[in-house]
Amino acid sequence: LAQHEAELVTSAVFFAHVLGVSSQALQSRIATLPPLAGRLELHVLNQITVLDDAYNASPAAMMAAFQTLQGLPEIGRRVAVLGEMHELGAQSRALHEQVGVNLSDSGIPVLFALGKAGQWIADAFEKRGGMVFCADSIPSLQELLQEHLRPNDVILLKASRAERLEQLLPHFHSLPFQRCVS
Repeated sequence: LAQHEAELVTSAVFFAHVLGVSSQALQSRIATLPPLAGRLELHVLNQITVLDDAYNASPAAMMAAFQTLQGLPEIGRRVAVLGEMHELGAQSRALHEQVGVNLSDSGIPVLFALGKAGQWIADAFEKRGGMVFCADSIPSLQELLQEHLRPNDVILLKASRAERLEQLLPHFHSLPFQRCVS
C-alpha cells in the first residue's frame, strides 16, 4: 500500500472498530481486499515494472503517486508517463506546470507526456533539467516508449481516466528487449 492508502485503511479500521467490528474480522477482510484496476496496480511486464495509477488524477494524487514510485525497490530508471488532469478549471495550466516542478523535485529523471496539458507538465519539468518525450496521441506515445524505455525501468502511469493511459499496458508486453541468457 502507498502511504496515502495506508492512512485511508487506518481511518476505516478506526471507524469499524468504533462500530464494533472485531480486530480479527478486520484483519481477515483487509488481507483479502483485491487491488483496484488503475489504482496503484503493480505489473511486471517484459523486464519492466509498471505502476498503473491511471484511473484518476489531481495535483495531490500526482504527488502521492510520485512518492509511491520513489518508494519502490530501485532496479532501473524511474519513469513517469503523465497526461492531463481534467476538471481543474481556470488554474489548469498553472496546476499542470506545478506537477512538472513537483516531478522534478521528486527526483524522477524521465517524463513521457501526453497531450496539451502533458506538454505543460513537460515544459516545467524540462526547465529543471528533466529528460522529456512528448506525444499527442496514445499511438505516438507507444512509439516513443518503444524507442526509449530500457529493461528494468520502473514506470508510473498517471492521468485522468479520460486520457486512457491503461491502453499502454498491452504494449509493454511487446517491447523488443533482448532476453537475458543464463
